[in-house]
Amino acid sequence: MSGADEAPSSKDPATVLSNQARLARDERSAALRALAGRLAHQLRNPLAAVRAACSSLRAEIEDTDQRETLDLTLQEIDRMLNFVRTTVQTIPIHNEKPQPVDVAAETADVIDITRPGHADGARIRLGADRGVRCRLPREGLRVAVYSMLDHLASVSAVQAIEVGVSHQDGHALIQFDVSAGQPGDAVLDTGMTVPMGWTQPVGLLVAERFARDLGGCLLRAETSSTTQTFTLDLPCPDV
Repeated sequence: MSGADEAPSSKDPATVLSNQARLARDERSAALRALAGRLAHQLRNPLAAVRAACSSLRAEIEDTDQRETLDLTLQEIDRMLNFVRTTVQTIPIHNEKPQPVDVAAETADVIDITRPGHADGARIRLGADRGVRCRLPREGLRVAVYSMLDHLASVSAVQAIEVGVSHQDGHALIQFDVSAGQPGDAVLDTGMTVPMGWTQPVGLLVAERFARDLGGCLLRAETSSTTQTFTLDLPCPDV
């Protein structure tokens, strides 16, 4: 086969840009689904509880003015519940079947795709690789890793990200060691609350949602003011 007929390499600039655009598009879709799920959890259940309390209170009140006030309150709560329900229903559901994947190879490819977009920022490299092969939703995995890297590399204080891949007790572990450089350079704030909450950045929320859907989690350990470790813990059967 001649060179002109060969498929473009994943390292080819045009291919990298195309793959980066697709990952960014998939990340936006995943972010919408993650935000919709968080919206439903954080707003729908509390609103439903407030509505039940207001309905119960209305049944006990005889004063006309107070009943009218509660009626207006119930109408507003119903409007907000309808907004949440409609918003969640408009987000397309994405179900991807697990397949055999080489976790380190997929992670390395995503690093190659992500790195050009942060050429003037954080250094990103693949460190430890213990040959992890297991069954995972491949595109979801790639989007989760991309979301992590894109967010962490966008934090101004972050100077280096080393990614390690390992396997332990049926779990694929993707570890992101984040450094702000020399001690005293900066207090590293990646924008993640502990425990993870509503203020969590979207990039981390996408990765956390992917892990949680598999029965796993996203963990953070802070070893100093300038170093942090994020671990994407993904339960997955071996292949």
